[in-house]
Amino acid sequence: MEEFDLVVVGAGYYGLGAAKQYHVTHPDHSLAIFDANASVGGVWSNERVYPCLRSNNLWGTYEYPDFPMTTERFGVKLREYIPGEVMHNYLESYAREFGIDRYLGLGTKVLSAEHQSEGGWLLETQSEGLELPAQVIAKRLIVATGQDSEPLMPHIRGQEQFDRPLFHSRDFQKYRDTVNTAKRVTVFGGTKSAWDAVYAYATHGVKVDWIIRPTGHGPVWMSPSFVTPFKVWIEKLVNIRWLHWFAPCIWGQDSGYHGINYFWHRTAIGRAITTAFWKILAADVIDLMQFDSHPELKKLKPTSSAMHTGTAFGILNYPTDFHELIRNGTVKIYEKDLSHLSEGKVHLDDAQETILESDAFVAVTGWKPFSPLKFLPEGIDRKIGLPFLPDTSDKGNSPDEGLGSCTTLLDKADQEIQQQFPSLKTPMKFNPNYKHLSETKAFKMAPSDAPILSHTPMMLYHFMVPATTEFLRTKDLAFTGYSTNFSNGTCAHIQGLWISAFFDGTLARDPSSAVSAGQGGMTADQVQWQTVLHNRFGKWRYPNDAGARVPDFIFEAVPFMDMMMADLGLAVHRKQGWFKEMTEPYGPEDYRSINEEHATRITNWNFSTFLVLHRWAARLCAIHAIIHSITLLAAYGSLGTHYTDVYKPCWIWGIVGTLCLLLLLFQSLLLFRHASYEVFLILHILLTLFVIVGSWYHIYYWKPYSGIYELWIYMVFAVWFFDRLFRVLRVAKNGIRRATVVELSNEIVRLDISGVRWLSQPGHHAYVYFPTLQPLRAWQNHPFSVNNSALLQKCTPSTQELSHDKDMKLNRTAPQITVSQKAPGTDSISIYIKKHRGTTSLLTERLGLPVLLEGLYDGPSREILECNRVLLIGGGIGITGLLFWSRAHVNVKLVWSLKEPSQALLKDLETALTGIDDKTVLVGERLGLKALLEQEVEAGWKKVGVVVCGPAELCDSVRTIVVTLERASGVVFELEVDAFSW
Repeated sequence: MEEFDLVVVGAGYYGLGAAKQYHVTHPDHSLAIFDANASVGGVWSNERVYPCLRSNNLWGTYEYPDFPMTTERFGVKLREYIPGEVMHNYLESYAREFGIDRYLGLGTKVLSAEHQSEGGWLLETQSEGLELPAQVIAKRLIVATGQDSEPLMPHIRGQEQFDRPLFHSRDFQKYRDTVNTAKRVTVFGGTKSAWDAVYAYATHGVKVDWIIRPTGHGPVWMSPSFVTPFKVWIEKLVNIRWLHWFAPCIWGQDSGYHGINYFWHRTAIGRAITTAFWKILAADVIDLMQFDSHPELKKLKPTSSAMHTGTAFGILNYPTDFHELIRNGTVKIYEKDLSHLSEGKVHLDDAQETILESDAFVAVTGWKPFSPLKFLPEGIDRKIGLPFLPDTSDKGNSPDEGLGSCTTLLDKADQEIQQQFPSLKTPMKFNPNYKHLSETKAFKMAPSDAPILSHTPMMLYHFMVPATTEFLRTKDLAFTGYSTNFSNGTCAHIQGLWISAFFDGTLARDPSSAVSAGQGGMTADQVQWQTVLHNRFGKWRYPNDAGARVPDFIFEAVPFMDMMMADLGLAVHRKQGWFKEMTEPYGPEDYRSINEEHATRITNWNFSTFLVLHRWAARLCAIHAIIHSITLLAAYGSLGTHYTDVYKPCWIWGIVGTLCLLLLLFQSLLLFRHASYEVFLILHILLTLFVIVGSWYHIYYWKPYSGIYELWIYMVFAVWFFDRLFRVLRVAKNGIRRATVVELSNEIVRLDISGVRWLSQPGHHAYVYFPTLQPLRAWQNHPFSVNNSALLQKCTPSTQELSHDKDMKLNRTAPQITVSQKAPGTDSISIYIKKHRGTTSLLTERLGLPVLLEGLYDGPSREILECNRVLLIGGGIGITGLLFWSRAHVNVKLVWSLKEPSQALLKDLETALTGIDDKTVLVGERLGLKALLEQEVEAGWKKVGVVVCGPAELCDSVRTIVVTLERASGVVFELEVDAFSW
């Protein structure tokens, strides 16, 4: 039996996106992508694409962020809709580009998935051409079958006697020849797929009878791509942040602007403006569609509310005038219910008993709202969060037995939604004569489909993973593509990365932490409450649309992406500046680099770690150069060409580069760095330039422009250039600031910089430039720990116990994490500086000193804050790097040693230190590090965070003792080192 690390079911937009994201983050894992179709693409597969089918999106908004649909490659231009064939080719190219095409198992349907007791899934598959099913094991499973893979095709009375092609719109490609063979056809339904079928037939000269039943949802909302008097591109319009404020959204907490949202939705004036906005938008669309210009067109005028419409909303994406086909009589619209079928005839349920001759019948009857994949054992779909048919015995069930029937949480969610968005209490305008299809005269549902509307809505955490503790523990199942919107390409990309990070446990906000003992994070109650709240929202936001059962939304797409980005620990606001953030539409280009950003975040390197890497990379480079020189010298000596070769430019420049590299190593010793940092830095840069120049000419005179040997030099220059460029841009963003310099003693000053709204956090630092102190070296900068000036005031932290028992007292096993409370005066920062030779020696007491700021740069803090105990060890002015740590955890011990001359610093920090109950301050004494750390081990803490900030010798000593104690005792230590040395 085959076994895979991951199986993806579905090779459509979302399935390919998830498979690719997993593959690039786990290139050594085994992967299989199964799809029942014989080609990739899902709705864009060869089996479903027909000649006149095109995307609703214009070119540029329907692509993966890291795989642009270029005009040169795919032939689609700006302001053109994407033909179905191009969409299929694009998805095929995407699979090839990222190497996942070789993992495709096309023509293979996954029949069932049985959960294993220790995690993983036993899958039963059926492949084309094989009589017997096969079984495979999947350690992890991603279901990407989406919302439109299983057609809802009820039985129509008399369909056995119809004796003409009768098919669901899903199978239009299979019956595409009917556009040429039929003379008159019937299309039943009012959604966008019905419009497409009507257009396909009518443009081929086929007479179309279009039935839109008066007891249904009515005609779908249709719109041109450019709306409002300003002709704004509608796919971009719905992704502009300020327009989201007009749409209620329960998952918008990570998007910010809470005060503005409160005004629009919680005040009478705001709600009146919001209501007017939706009416104006709806009136504009109806006016642009010219529904009132012809009696037949008026039948296509939507009767539902625009605000309560999800992605059933369609775009008028046809190359010729659709309305003319109705005006000239090629298409006739009947607002009637269906009665039955007979041979070649369609009977309407009206007083006239209208009969329509028909050569084909296209049923646009929708989709089943659940996955076609059967999950085993029986009843497990409840725990997963899939729709199920509840009964009276389900009421009051515990959340782990099925969130969809947990009435306590559902009622609480209803109250919360109505409280946040009072306008949703008012029932939307809807057809008073509505009947479900199964309740009309012509249709009869299959027993398995009969209770379809009685099923509970989907209940997945953030619409992707089960929220019950069983599946949070195994972390072996995820769903993608069950939340649809106008930004599917971008969402598929982000969801794929989110799911991969969830499987790995690298989400910054990880729901599985609710069942991971000792790791902190969320509680099971929080995870399940969010799940119910988000999934219940559709009942009120889209009460008569697909969004009531599954996540289907338009204006809520960017907040949804914000939520996923926050989960990943990545930047939510991705525009440059507040004005662009509010007014520029979000698109695929804004998320192009998220894989790299996430990889950077999960490496969790702080600056000290980077410096260690930097030093060792340089040492290895020097060793390589030495070995290279010795082996070449030996080779030339053995060949007898040494005396002639040493005069060649290649050899001379190689010696220059090697000598400068050795000088770099010698010049980088701690002795020289401490003697004069500014001189060290200038020499360091100059010697590095000579190393690069020497290496360049060494290669050039040997093999000029080989395209191979000098590539590393190009990369070095590129990294250097862009590093300097972005640093300049960060400085420019912060502008020129004025600082007040306060001399605390002959060697310590405090720099107070007002007007800086940085809410510093543990481990944050910034670079400070003093351009007027040494004008000829204005570029000189220094890194410093940053503290908000408010930290010098008293501030009590608020704690959140990461425990299921809310009454639990602080103990040595239950981790706690503290949320820092904002103190007043957070519009200024304070930086403590110990004077050395160079620029800092020129700092004297003054007002209005011009400074430039570069930052704020953060460091890792989550792992430290998740510990049961945090020990802060400071040496001298290193205390300034520990202050915020002392406010960020409830169980902190501070140990600080300083010399006699630094007592002025102690006095200045007296207020900040008052709030730390467990502290030891030694003046003129050395710390007993070993005894101090041994006490923490003996105290019985399971996980101890140690933060040390001070001279290099102190940091090295702490690091050595921590490593020794962790190996000997079994206590888990998390160590954060911030050394003075560079």
